[in-house]
Amino acid sequence: MQDCNSQLIETINMQKNISIASLLYIIVNALFVAKYSSRLFPALYPYITMIVMFLQYIFISYIMPSLLAWKKAYKTYTVIMACCFISMIILQYSINPYSINVDRWSALYFPIKNLLNGIYPYIAQTHLGGNASPFPIWQLFHIPFYILGNVGLSFFFVLALFLWSIYRQWGYVCFLATSMLVFTTPALWYEVAVRSDYITNILLLVAIINIYINNISVNWVNKHSIILGIVIALFASTRIITLIPIGILLLPFYLHIQTSKKILLPLVFLVTFILTFIPFALWDWQNFFYHQNNPWALQTHQGNTIDFIIFIPLAILLAIKWKGFIMHYYTYVAIMLVAFVGITFLHLMYNFNNWDLFSSTFDITYFNSILPFVMIVIGCNTISNTTVKK
Repeated sequence: MQDCNSQLIETINMQKNISIASLLYIIVNALFVAKYSSRLFPALYPYITMIVMFLQYIFISYIMPSLLAWKKAYKTYTVIMACCFISMIILQYSINPYSINVDRWSALYFPIKNLLNGIYPYIAQTHLGGNASPFPIWQLFHIPFYILGNVGLSFFFVLALFLWSIYRQWGYVCFLATSMLVFTTPALWYEVAVRSDYITNILLLVAIINIYINNISVNWVNKHSIILGIVIALFASTRIITLIPIGILLLPFYLHIQTSKKILLPLVFLVTFILTFIPFALWDWQNFFYHQNNPWALQTHQGNTIDFIIFIPLAILLAIKWKGFIMHYYTYVAIMLVAFVGITFLHLMYNFNNWDLFSSTFDITYFNSILPFVMIVIGCNTISNTTVKK
């Protein structure tokens, strides 16, 4: 009787996760549709946004499950997904990157250009004249794509890795379901068009989490504490925000590992993280600590220390609450990331007395960080409620 009750509770919780994930997915896409349709069709954008939200709800709730019910069509779906992947590449190359009013791509391109030519990378400016301050490991990761002539190509490499990690972890049908969501997500097509590296960073992190999440246990963390400290530091040296999903993932296990490992893991993390920055500090000490020309210039300019009074307790609560259920974990990370970005924006709105979310002050692409997490929850749980027809 207890087992039946536990299964019933878990089923109810899973339905809540799907509902939350679907809601967040639709809202984030609606933000993009509203922002950019308002510039093209000022009088019509509310209606366009509502129509898109309705269509996405219909797709998630009815169309996608119906498509996945027909096993004979799976090969056709795979071909269509491959065509969408190629279409994204064509879209990216069809747009002159210098004509884009978004400088994420050039915030990587020009520092790497400096780096490979023996010039201090953090004095580089973007094609819009802004400061470029990518963290060290993220620069190194993009060198192969720079050599290929387009740092935006990293998105396609990482997207392929992300989708493969889903196939490896949850199988072919979940791969198809998540792929459908990927290629019907307006926010992702936007990221591709402007060659943004932000979603690439999150996709890479989620791909690695997908691969190892089933292996994680107290004993596993104990055994791999040194390598974990190094890997976490390397991810932190891409973007600080990656520490949120990693922290929520590992905290429940970290609390129960050996005391010596509790000290060793953060120590290894701190040493490794610092080591990734030392070459740049030694290269040009003055510019490294000059706010406009250092690695921290962009990643810290929007946050506020006071907000951590809210962030840290919420993160700890969500970390403890997911209790080993993988889909709970992805849902809770999405909630945390939305809270992190949303509270940060509200604080900035109050400070600047600017309540227009679509103004240039606020980069709504930060909300995209939830997309890989919610797409997995929606995609992999849609198939559990789908009767497959041969």
